[in-house]
Amino acid sequence: MKKFLILLLIPCLVLANEKELNTKKVTVYLSGAQITAQAQVSLNEGNNEIIFNNLSPNINAKSVQVKGLNQVSVNSIQFDVTFLQQQKISAELEDLKKQIQVLKDQISLKESSISGLEAEETVMIQNKKLNSNEANSSLAQLKSYSAYYRQRSEEINNELYQLKKERDEFQKEIGKLQREINKLEGNNRKSRGQIKLVLNSEISQSTSLEITYLVNDAGWNPTYELRAKNTKSPIDFLYQANIYQNTGDDWKDVDLTLSTADPTQRGQKPKLLPYYLNLYRPATDRYSANKQSMDAETALNSQTEEVTVTAYGGTLENKQVNRAVSQIQKIEQLSVMSFKLPKKYSVKSNDEPLKVKLDQQDLEAEFEYYVAPVLDPTAYLTATLKDWQSLDMLPGEASIYFEDTYIGVVFIDANSSADEFLISLGSDQNIAVERKQVNKMKSKSFFRNNQIVEKEFEINIRNNKNTSLEIKLEDRLPISQNSDIKVSDETYEGAELEKETGILTWMIQLDPKANKKQKFSYKVTYPKGERVNLER
Repeated sequence: MKKFLILLLIPCLVLANEKELNTKKVTVYLSGAQITAQAQVSLNEGNNEIIFNNLSPNINAKSVQVKGLNQVSVNSIQFDVTFLQQQKISAELEDLKKQIQVLKDQISLKESSISGLEAEETVMIQNKKLNSNEANSSLAQLKSYSAYYRQRSEEINNELYQLKKERDEFQKEIGKLQREINKLEGNNRKSRGQIKLVLNSEISQSTSLEITYLVNDAGWNPTYELRAKNTKSPIDFLYQANIYQNTGDDWKDVDLTLSTADPTQRGQKPKLLPYYLNLYRPATDRYSANKQSMDAETALNSQTEEVTVTAYGGTLENKQVNRAVSQIQKIEQLSVMSFKLPKKYSVKSNDEPLKVKLDQQDLEAEFEYYVAPVLDPTAYLTATLKDWQSLDMLPGEASIYFEDTYIGVVFIDANSSADEFLISLGSDQNIAVERKQVNKMKSKSFFRNNQIVEKEFEINIRNNKNTSLEIKLEDRLPISQNSDIKVSDETYEGAELEKETGILTWMIQLDPKANKKQKFSYKVTYPKGERVNLER
């Protein structure tokens, strides 16, 4: 009977088997990342317990999946966080400590030599004083003593300099090694992740398992550079990705894919509820109607979420970016964009973000000088990008450069529906602009019960550049918002008026070293005794 029971229990035994997971591929999302790792395992017939230690503690436990199962079923998948305070000192840590001890011994020898030389120098100084005070010392002896002291002092100082330099170098090396030790010992104190699998194999076999899981504290964000050499050349557009990760694991030589997908997006099918109409009810009856309205709103929100989820099931359209970085495979998947990088990369945890170029091309732009002297007498150069939405950009910051000079940072709102994107390339000090009022002495008069104010402004623009240019000049006429205030007699030769806003626009051509004046005027009538906020 006992033998029968033992034989019956043998197939149910679970043999623990610790294995190492090697990260092969990483898909980095805007927030989070999916890790694809592999492990070689030997499975016995029946149940097998496989443990993968020293993993990131930031793994999403519900995301762990196992692939590569040949005649194998998964009984359980478990993720735990362990703490490694009791971890034994590694061979690397032991070696570093031995190196430090060797350097400390070297420093002790150097200190001993330094002390001996300094003591010899002290004795020499004392003997020199004694010999100098001896009355029977001849001049020749004193010269001989002085020559010896000078020569030996120089030798001692040179030896002391060299010994102290070598000692300091040893100290620096100890500092480097100590930082490495602190890092390793710090890792020993950190929490780590553990994946435990219980697999049931129909046969004894060796197989390769693929483990995938999601981790937090990782992601990427887009950055851009826009460089304009001059107003005659296209703008050099550079699209880059900053990849960061603080998962606690270094990614070494992995295949990287950048994705705009959200792996945490809910995939639950929405439920459409009835849409109720009702008449007004007293307060006591409102609860039911409010609840129905909230349920309907929840259903609408669920439907909105499905739009993103169904993007994963769309038809894939693979495009090779035929530009400076054509090796990057850009995959459009409805609302999701992915970039498969052409080579392997290493990304260290808690390190500086890895910067990767995704796209680079020349963009046609319309350049324009602009000035609004009523606000600022400075002339600015602007560039308008056409069809910028075809670049498949994400919202992000762009650094602007003009003529190899850094101008500043602008935010690109990639969600904008505008067909054109306007950027400022900074001010141009070679364009001088002056705006002044020219009729101050006759600006105010009275007629019956009204006050009349006449305004005339003169704008002078000078081109101090050696090239001709066109500049867009804008100013404004006042718009009355009160029936008692009348604006009349407007003059604005050469300008276009936008009546709804009162904005005046001149397009002015200026030859090199040339200047041009523009004038505009108007009259404002309003009741006596009232005050109106008129520009000076």
